[in-house]
Amino acid sequence: MSNTIKLVAIVAALGCVSVAHADSVDMEYTGVSGGISVTVTPGGTYSAGHMNHTIYHGATPAGSFQTFCIELGENANNGVSNYQIVDLTSAPDPDLSGSTYTQAQADAVIDVVTNAVSLGWIDINLQNAGGTSEQISAVQAGIWAALFGSASSSNAGVQSALSTLTSESVNQGTRALMASRLRAAVAQGEQDMLYVVPLPPAAWAGLGMLGAFAGVRSCRRR
Repeated sequence: MSNTIKLVAIVAALGCVSVAHADSVDMEYTGVSGGISVTVTPGGTYSAGHMNHTIYHGATPAGSFQTFCIELGENANNGVSNYQIVDLTSAPDPDLSGSTYTQAQADAVIDVVTNAVSLGWIDINLQNAGGTSEQISAVQAGIWAALFGSASSSNAGVQSALSTLTSESVNQGTRALMASRLRAAVAQGEQDMLYVVPLPPAAWAGLGMLGAFAGVRSCRRR
């Protein structure tokens, strides 16, 4: 576990009371980066990659945010929408079957994201840290597999990256950090996404954290 990750984990733990958990955020979907086809069983074939959004503070764009899809029953639509920030086990919303993700499914998603961070494909804010299109598409495929059953691609690069991702040993320090921060951004009529609870401002400044969370409206957990 690197000194940077240790420091981030400590800061996150000490600052958890002050940052709490965002209640809602305004985001606008702007497209997919990567976008390589992945087949989910059961489900269908989808364009897998980073889901790009602009975060808003009122009517003002406050920054960009890359994330991953955690729902296949809704489409990602253009236009600004208000998303509620909830635990992974409270997603998806609304779910027509009346069921939400289990803790086992949530844990499997956390493992996928942790391994992608450990491999240096994404950072702890889910942003691209140097991952190729194939690697980012494999992260999305791994998340879908964790939630829905299995995922595969006819693209050899994605399949190779998915194999690397799933065979990576889970770094428990990084996992603890991601488990404390990963949430779901959910909205009726919109595709639900992964979200990360921001670290305290001091951590953003000292460690180059994503500062685009000005659109977060309040600090109370749903």
